[in-house]
Amino acid sequence: MPVTQDKISNFQYSDAINRRVWDNQFTFENFCQNPTVSLVGGGASGGTAGNTNAMEFTWSDFEYNIKGTQTITAPSIALVSESIGALNPEMDLTANDGVEICGGIISTAPNAFKIGASPAFYFRSRITMSAPNNTDDCAFGFRKQEAYQANIDDYADMAVLNVITGDIKIETIKGGAATVTTDTTDNFTASSVIDLEVQVDGEGAVTYLINGTAPTVTAAYSFTDALFVTPFFFFLHDSTNSDVIDFDIDFVASNSIVATVNGGALTADVFTTDQATTIALVAAKIATSPVVASATVTGARQITVQFLPGGANVVNSVITSAGATQPVATITATPNATTGLRLLEWECGLA
Repeated sequence: MPVTQDKISNFQYSDAINRRVWDNQFTFENFCQNPTVSLVGGGASGGTAGNTNAMEFTWSDFEYNIKGTQTITAPSIALVSESIGALNPEMDLTANDGVEICGGIISTAPNAFKIGASPAFYFRSRITMSAPNNTDDCAFGFRKQEAYQANIDDYADMAVLNVITGDIKIETIKGGAATVTTDTTDNFTASSVIDLEVQVDGEGAVTYLINGTAPTVTAAYSFTDALFVTPFFFFLHDSTNSDVIDFDIDFVASNSIVATVNGGALTADVFTTDQATTIALVAAKIATSPVVASATVTGARQITVQFLPGGANVVNSVITSAGATQPVATITATPNATTGLRLLEWECGLA
């Protein structure tokens, strides 16, 4: 019996069938359930700097690479509303630590595109952040398929939209040269939802979109011909923890004050002249600790200690002895700040 058009149609995909079924180079993930994760090569997901893990959803597979050291070893799903999920990629809230999520770094990966050979392609991500000022890097775009780097500026070739402390920047690298940063003058408003999109045409020329519109200020860039590139997201915190020390009464003659930072006692300061002079001496002594960025007198009986990035640092105590009375120190810790970053959608494929 001859095969008619009607018979052929019986075997065609319906227009209603999701593109994820029939287009191997298309990825769309809206993060509705927690992923299955493991270390690439086998075993439990790792949180050591440089570990590369696999992250599998129903429709999508990703790799994620650890930046810094993480005790939380995998991104997780966070509900935005009863019907909308999102990926929480913050991991530990430690400054200069973070994660990179990638479509894979080998040329056979579904989202591997070859400049000059692939038709036009794109990567769009929908995100929200409650505190965008706490990002050091929050970059979305394409980079050369190469080994993971701890520093985004160490990639050989790249074109991204990067939210840096709330400012949306275009950052590009070509052939291992220095990063070129262009301020779009567009900003990320706290708690807003925004689409960041990077498009690449068949010749490698890059176009950027913010909520579907060209940035206020843009920059020209083209990837080198024959280069394989992959979509990626690169995130680092820009937040540190701090302690506020409040004394209940003034220092008096003969007081000896010893502060302890991260379990190590500093040398004593002795009352000198008056309250203002003595508390300034105590702050200056705390500032000598190698984990302290600054220790500032912020009130008549108050010192604010800002720690350097890279650890859960703490002023354990400030003990006063001798003298007629001894001030008691109350220490209030402020943990590393969250960005509130949530990935709502990840979409990548041929245009």
